[in-house]
Amino acid sequence: MAQSRRIQFNPNDYFFYSHDRMMRRQGEGPNIAFMTMDLDGHIAPGQLRAAVRDVFLTHPVLMGGIRFSLLSGRPYWRLPTDLQEATADMADAAVSHDDFSTIPEGLDRAEALWKARCGPAWNLTSGPQMRVEQYTLPGNKTRVCIRWPHLLMDAEGAMLFLAELAARSTTPDAPRPIDGLHADQQLVDPLRPAGFFRRANLAIAGLRGMPTDKRLKIQTLFGATRPAYQDQQCQHKSWSGDDLARIQSAAKACVPSGPALYARYLAVCVIHALHRVFADCHVDSDAYLITMPHSISAAQGGAAATRPMQGNYLVSPTLKGRKSLIGDRRAMAEDITQQLADYAGANMSQK
Repeated sequence: MAQSRRIQFNPNDYFFYSHDRMMRRQGEGPNIAFMTMDLDGHIAPGQLRAAVRDVFLTHPVLMGGIRFSLLSGRPYWRLPTDLQEATADMADAAVSHDDFSTIPEGLDRAEALWKARCGPAWNLTSGPQMRVEQYTLPGNKTRVCIRWPHLLMDAEGAMLFLAELAARSTTPDAPRPIDGLHADQQLVDPLRPAGFFRRANLAIAGLRGMPTDKRLKIQTLFGATRPAYQDQQCQHKSWSGDDLARIQSAAKACVPSGPALYARYLAVCVIHALHRVFADCHVDSDAYLITMPHSISAAQGGAAATRPMQGNYLVSPTLKGRKSLIGDRRAMAEDITQQLADYAGANMSQK
């Protein structure tokens, strides 16, 4: 990547990058999210690579790697200058294909390989920041697994990515204009005056501010004590490969579980960190809008389930941190809890 250009981090990039560095210092790998899709029929590997290539052109940050500038003291995304030329190589690096269609125990072999790939640590310094695994299975079935590192976990983005990938694999389309990354445009960066270390320290301070309850250790919060596929259980849903309208609803159903308490506390930490940084940078706002990852628990024993869960970042409500509650941590936690309950009720009523 001899010639490249820089894309500045957004506030969430800083937070998750800080967490990634902290986890590595503790000897743990990053928290890798994934989603699997079981499709009827087989997909040509070249067709999937072409779809990924087009999506990379639409969302070029997925091709980027993280670099750290010694001059500015800030990390940034480094992207190739010629995106058209780079996408072919990046798509080849991102997509893997394993054919088990003629093996009697093909499904078991695919499951074992899928689980083995959950473990290796992810290096955020090199792209692409997305992996797509294709498993051709017996019985005219295909399983597709998409993995991405935690700093790119965004519910809307993940589901849009799936929808785009499916649409482009059936109806090739000209890439849309690159999302806000034109060379002649200046990205909005309200945190520009703040140095990286100040932002990183705020994020880490938020994590260190966890309650003294031993059950709320960071390793427990981010599921780093067990293999990823055990903490991020994923139900496999099947639908026709050309039935694109069901992708979004299926994505909401294919999520793992985890306690809502962690998600609520993490939301409060992020809101407080943003408030301090924005105040230092003289950015005034009555509320701080953040998108936090949650899943919705499945019904147990026929009972209605509305408890939001911290999990695989596929279902994310937008939470509002009200400036008037900044000084009262308990009141803010209660307010976040109510927002989560409202979101869960609305989400479950749509199923």
